[in-house]
Amino acid sequence: MRSSRRADLIPKIFCFLLALSIVVFFNFMTLESREVELPLTVILPEGYTALNTLPNTITLVMNGDASLVYLVNPDAIEAVADFSVIPSQTLQRSVNTPPGQLGKTLSVPVQLFYSSGIISLGKQLTITASPSSIDAQFQGSL
Repeated sequence: MRSSRRADLIPKIFCFLLALSIVVFFNFMTLESREVELPLTVILPEGYTALNTLPNTITLVMNGDASLVYLVNPDAIEAVADFSVIPSQTLQRSVNTPPGQLGKTLSVPVQLFYSSGIISLGKQLTITASPSSIDAQFQGSL
């Protein structure tokens, strides 16, 4: 009696592991990555100008379920690099350097603004910016 239960259990465990491996395999096979160029809005602090050339586009990287990645409308996403949030004391220190030396490079993250409605809550989708931050050197004063 015991050997027949054990003999019945082995095929059940095998079938369970096979089904689990098929589910995991198809979940990984349906992951997709999509890259799209997106305009970048750069907000400079009042009274300052950037010494280096700042990018006007970023690459939007979307990773997730293949059924979602191509449903996202990139025009509904706004990318912003806001240097105006840097404290004025930090800006003054980066600008006040001895002659012939470049000022300190300041960096801000690229923020992505989008409606939560563009992403289905039931599935996973990650949206990131590349580059994730923008560097700038400034001249000028308040």
